[in-house]
Amino acid sequence: MFEDINEVLSMKKSYLKSIYKFDESRNTYILEISIESYGELFNAWDASPIRKKDIDPELAEYLNQVGVDIPLKDKIDIVFLLPKSKKNETYENKSKKGFQNYFNANIHFTNQKVKTNLKKIFSYLMISFMFITVAYILNSNNLTLSFDIMQEGLFIGGWVFMWEAFQLFFFNTSEIIGRKKRYQRFATTTIHFEYLD
Repeated sequence: MFEDINEVLSMKKSYLKSIYKFDESRNTYILEISIESYGELFNAWDASPIRKKDIDPELAEYLNQVGVDIPLKDKIDIVFLLPKSKKNETYENKSKKGFQNYFNANIHFTNQKVKTNLKKIFSYLMISFMFITVAYILNSNNLTLSFDIMQEGLFIGGWVFMWEAFQLFFFNTSEIIGRKKRYQRFATTTIHFEYLD
């Protein structure tokens, strides 16, 4: 069984190496991205200074896809390829900082989202237990039809709130945590600029 798992992992790694450049000596995937100017890295509609700009939406989507494709345990370096005539060390440093700031800001926002979700989960579970407890108390008594309907409603409501908590924790929050890990990876990724003739 373990041999099968290792074979599948080996096949996946071979497949990834056929899509992405891989540096065997450093055991690192290299993402080479061609751009014509530093400004192409960032959202053209964002008027903020470079250090606070959002990165280009297409670049963000590409990096997110790469983050999903390449396992988190594997290292990634990013190389931006520009024409030699565009070389500007000041813009290069600002671009690196802006790139890092973008991912650090997203880590902050995902942390906030996770906290909000955990509060909702706690509230949903408390309401669920309360509804189900009241329904069981009503169940132990001889009920009229109206109380019987109320009891059924409380049971249904309790299970609905429990499902909402379950769905929020196992689907929504786990997806957000996965996204946060990808942001953390790119916030610490080494970024190079290479200039071509």
